[in-house]
Order: sequence, then C-alpha cells, then structure tokens
Amino acid sequence: MSAPAAAIERLLTGDHRAIAHVLGRYTHGDRQVLLDRIFAEAPGPHAWRANDVAALLSQGFAPEEIHFSPYRGLYGQICQDDEAEIEAWRDERAPRPGEDAPYVDPPPIDPDPPPENWRDLAMAECLDPDPLAGRDGDTSPPPQESSDDWPYERIDVRHCLLTPPPPISWLVRNRLQLGRGHGFAGIGGSSKTTLLRTLAVGAAVGRMPWQEWEIARTGRALLVLTEDTPGDTHRHVHATADAMRLSADERELVADRLVVFPLAGQTVKLLTIDRSGIPLYTNLFDGLRRLVESLGDVVLVGLDPAAALTDGQEVDQAHQRALGALADSLAVRTGAAVVLITHAAKGSSGSDELSSHMSRGGGAITDALRSEHALRTMTAREATAFGISSVEERRRYVQLAATKGNELPSGSYAPIWLRRGERGALFPADLEKTTRAVSDDALRALEILRGLCATAVPKLEAWRHACAAGGAIRSADGEAGKKAMQRLVKMLLDAGSIEQGTGRGVYVPASGAEGAGQ
Repeated sequence: MSAPAAAIERLLTGDHRAIAHVLGRYTHGDRQVLLDRIFAEAPGPHAWRANDVAALLSQGFAPEEIHFSPYRGLYGQICQDDEAEIEAWRDERAPRPGEDAPYVDPPPIDPDPPPENWRDLAMAECLDPDPLAGRDGDTSPPPQESSDDWPYERIDVRHCLLTPPPPISWLVRNRLQLGRGHGFAGIGGSSKTTLLRTLAVGAAVGRMPWQEWEIARTGRALLVLTEDTPGDTHRHVHATADAMRLSADERELVADRLVVFPLAGQTVKLLTIDRSGIPLYTNLFDGLRRLVESLGDVVLVGLDPAAALTDGQEVDQAHQRALGALADSLAVRTGAAVVLITHAAKGSSGSDELSSHMSRGGGAITDALRSEHALRTMTAREATAFGISSVEERRRYVQLAATKGNELPSGSYAPIWLRRGERGALFPADLEKTTRAVSDDALRALEILRGLCATAVPKLEAWRHACAAGGAIRSADGEAGKKAMQRLVKMLLDAGSIEQGTGRGVYVPASGAEGAGQ
C-alpha cells in the first residue's frame, strides 16, 4: 500500500493529527488530491479542523502564523508528542560510524492496532515526524521518487477489449447521464430554472411534458435554489404539477421524492478561493454530498445558479472550470446527475443557432461538464416563419437544444420548441412553418440542395457553386453571386423549405418540405 493510501486509511480510523505532516511530504498537486480524499472521507468534526489547518500548512504557513481563531492551539493538537520521543528519533537518524549519510532502521509496520499518535504513524510510514524538517537547517535527503508517488489505479485494458462495455446509465435517455455533471445555459428569463423544476418533477414521476425527453430512471431529486424564496417554490411546484396534470398518486410521489431548498437571501458557497488564488471545496460541499448519500436513491441534484455557489470570478477560466469540476465530482461520488444552471451572454438571444460554451464569462465551466443544454427565446425572424405576429406570443416560445454531449447520439442535438403557459410552466409547442410562394430559381436551388445532401451536407459555398452550375443563379463569384444566393436562402427559410444545419453556413431541406410554395 502506498504511503498516501496507508496514511488516509489510518486517518479514517481517527488519527487526524497526522494530516498536516503527511501532506508536507508531497507536491502541491498531490497535497490537493490527498486533501480532497481526506475532506470527502474522514469522519467526524475533527476532520474539518484538521483539514483547515492542513490546508494552511500546505499553502506555506508556518506554525507560528496559525494563531487566529479557530486555529489557536490546533497546531499543537495536531503535532503534539513527547519531546523525548522526538529527540530519540533524531538520534536514530544520526549517521552510524563509518557512514556518510543519515540512516534509519526501517521500523516494522503493524497496522493492528492502529498508531496511537502522530509520531507512531510517521514511523509506520517511514516518514519524518518533524513538520518543520527542511525549514530550520534540516539536511535530511528528500524522499525517493517511486511508483508509489502515483496513487491511482489503472484500468485493465485487456478486460476492456475482451468483455462488452457496461451500458450508459441515463436519467433522461440519450440526454442526461447519471453520475456526471451537466449544464443548462441561457439568458435571464429563458426558463432555465423552470426547466430544472420540471425535470425534478419528471424524475419523481417518470415522465416529462414533451416526449423527446424520456425519463429512464426515477428517484429522488434535490434542488438548491439560491434565488427562490419559500413562496416562489410553493407557487412554481404547484404550477408545474398542474401543468403536467399530475394524478393524486403522482403528487404523492413528488411529495415523497422532491427535496427543495429555497435559499434566497442566504450565502451558500460550495467553492472558495484561497489567498493564492487556488479553488478549494468548502465544508458545505461535503455536507451536500453526505446529504445526497443519506437521502438515498437521488437521481438528480440541481444547483441554481452556478455563480452564487462560488467565491471565484465569473471571468476567470480556472475558477469556472473548477466550478464545473465540482458539479462533476459531486455526480461521480453520488451517482446522481448534477445539473448546474449558468447564465449565457445576452448576445446569444438573437442567434438563430445555439452553440456550445454559451455560459457568460469563463466558458471553461462547460469543459468540465459532460453535457450542456441551452435555452433561447424565439427570434423575430423565426416568428415570421411560423406566422406569429404578436411580440407577446413570440416570447412565450423557447428553444431547447443540446450544444455539447460527450456521450450523446447525433439525434439528441435536434432542437425542441417549447411554449410557456400560465405561471411559466413549459409545454410542447405546436408550431408549423407557414408556406410562402417562392421563385422558380429558389425551387431549383432547393432541388440542388436535396441532391447534394443525398451524399453529404454541403457548406453554403459549395451549394452556391452548384446553384450557379445548375442555373439557379447567374454566377457564384463576386458580391453579386453571394447576394443572389442570400436572397434564395432567405426566401427558402421564410417559406420553411430549408432549416439551419449543424454549423455556421450549413442548411438542409426542412423535414417534410416538398416544394414549399407550390
């Protein structure tokens, strides 16, 4: 067993006083890994105190600096030992006659009973028991690098090759994976929180209002809503239940399985930033993890909004990635799908096509999440295509689309239109694009596009050159050719004959469009 693993095993039996010393033997990155494991696994209130002090020591604090409350006296508590024992240890480290280098007989390792104090643990692990070693003239050689310095287990690749892989566990089939972190992004007022509440109720009862999202696993849902009051939650949960037309039995399931914390006006930080700028999980993170585990059968954890849960800067990529990693870490440790609600830049509201990394500020938060779904309201151009003239009615419609998904099949990226009903509840939208008369040249361009898509979806430039060759436009070159193609594209879009494909400047024939306008 490696020294870190053995140390943690002993720490979990109650000898928390050794944490600071064990951490002192490793690099900053390794210390952070050990801190995370101790933070997550060590039981009892002593773990919090020891973790706090160890974090300070690992950041370069000298013991004499740790004097302010609540750390006063804790250093002595962590490193207390008999002075005579320490002097005896130092004598043992002295060179033997005829030897140039310090030598210590390796003491026997006896895991049962566990070490009684910090020095016993240090001896069992052959570590230096002096936490100030190397600071005040200590010249002992550094520990030798070995494979034990990498405390992780490798996967059995042969097993991967010779056996079928395990199936993916989904909360929403082909949309949201259990045991991983996800993001819902959108500008303010795009129904992100409503989507999260609807998903929580759907996870409890086993169905969603729109058929494209199929609940694959039912269970408990826990929501941390830092912008909602108890009154807000009461109204919204009631409205969601009415909108989904829940039966009496389904309402009982929701009452039993939905756990909501409306925390408007309270400070809830799961991630903090130390004075060196390094993100660290707070005690509340571990408290949330233990709560999820104690509830049992939790399939969804919703955190809304992400920005309220961290001391980090929204524009700092490292801070935002750490926040995304926090959600994914919570998911991996608990087996639930963890969803972070993030705000998107206002410019995304006018886009006809949603793209990944929509989160405002440091988009690196998306890098650490396994999927991202984005919401946006309907644009004026789309409203015209659907025959909607009222601004009020147009703003009732929102589009939901997957913009990133490490395990999502291609069909899951197709956008879904939803309509906001009374009190904001979401329903599947019943929209049909109006058909308008189009020119013969536009119809010829549509047929050319269909022919190209039979083999591969073309870029706009390739479609333009094919239209020039087919007589739909006079020339593909110069500004005149580009403008002529733009007129045909707009005509076909307005008629509902084509739609945006995947990527900028990519169009495909609309589903069911058979010579629209004829």
